[in-house]
Amino acid sequence: MIGNFPFTRSPRSSPARPPSKSPNSANHFWQTISRNYAGTLVRRMPGSSATVARLRSTARRSCPASSITGHTHPITPPRHVAFDVTLPDAHVHVEITAGLITDRDPATENYGVYVYCNHRLVVKELKTRDVGYFVSTEAGVPHPDASLCRAIVQLQGSAQLIPWNSSKTNINTAPGVFQDLRPTLIQLVAYFSSLSRRTKHAWGDDVTPYTSGAIEEVSVTDIASGKRLNLPRLPRVNKRQVEHLKADNERVLRSAPWTVGLLEAIAAVDILARQRLDTRNRIALILLDSNFEIGLKEFIVHRADLYPPKQYPDARIRHIFESRAEVIKEVTAHVKIPQAFLDKASHYYALRNKLIHERATVNITDAEVDDYRATVQHVLKLLFKLKFRE
Repeated sequence: MIGNFPFTRSPRSSPARPPSKSPNSANHFWQTISRNYAGTLVRRMPGSSATVARLRSTARRSCPASSITGHTHPITPPRHVAFDVTLPDAHVHVEITAGLITDRDPATENYGVYVYCNHRLVVKELKTRDVGYFVSTEAGVPHPDASLCRAIVQLQGSAQLIPWNSSKTNINTAPGVFQDLRPTLIQLVAYFSSLSRRTKHAWGDDVTPYTSGAIEEVSVTDIASGKRLNLPRLPRVNKRQVEHLKADNERVLRSAPWTVGLLEAIAAVDILARQRLDTRNRIALILLDSNFEIGLKEFIVHRADLYPPKQYPDARIRHIFESRAEVIKEVTAHVKIPQAFLDKASHYYALRNKLIHERATVNITDAEVDDYRATVQHVLKLLFKLKFRE
């Protein structure tokens, strides 16, 4: 259990029909009620009717705590701490659980801090300075690299003492209960954000397979004395992304040295993602699209078995390279590239052209960069058998 919420999770299976995200849909209603009142539904709601059973079942699945992983790994288990904030006339009970999640959704950015007050979800996906974000020595700038970190804060006490606003839709960060719990919360958010970044290229092996296990308790003594929490040392990051890519593709690079530029372009996109540049996604999209096209051209130039010089003299190659459509046509005549990848490449090529040739500025999201990067990597795998860490 994570506080009042079950966190052990059985292997997930794809639903027959994905739930609708429309605010007017019945599924949206069930999920919203179940998520916001998960604690009450799971523990306290009486009755055995079909409606109650459905709410309880959906609450267990929708609760943000249910996707925090429990690991047998010595470094990554979630941490839980419980303590009381004592006030002149009463106290508020605080529980914080933090860890890495298994239900990451790049489109919705469902990470950060979730706050429950008296079993009601008041704020979710909080990523502000109040909880450690945008401070380099704490959780840093919110970014997909750190998107496995989630912290669940549960507060129980008199409604007059709980730090929520009058409409119960946000947290009041004024001096009082929140400021007393804030140092502990920030340490946990900073720790697991850093762990998410450091394990980014091994999420598939070191994080997502672990869906059950023990949660480790944090010493309340450290909190009472104002000491820093006693958390395990974070794993070292010994290699840069480009070094990992080159090591994983050493054999291909020896036999096809022209592929090094394709690998380094992917690594450059990763470097761009960590820069504080307002236009980093625009630059990344242009770089990815160029890498896609260059990869196709490199394939034609270096596969003399498929494009013999007698049939493809320099003049013909130049003519082909003048048209992207002709390049794709020549390559797909020999390599079966799924139409879905080609459709995505066409979509992002159109976005690139808007960025370069039109006056209007197109907003490129992190999710779009991640999507096109995955597409380009799949194509490079097909053409050159290059390996990439998901």
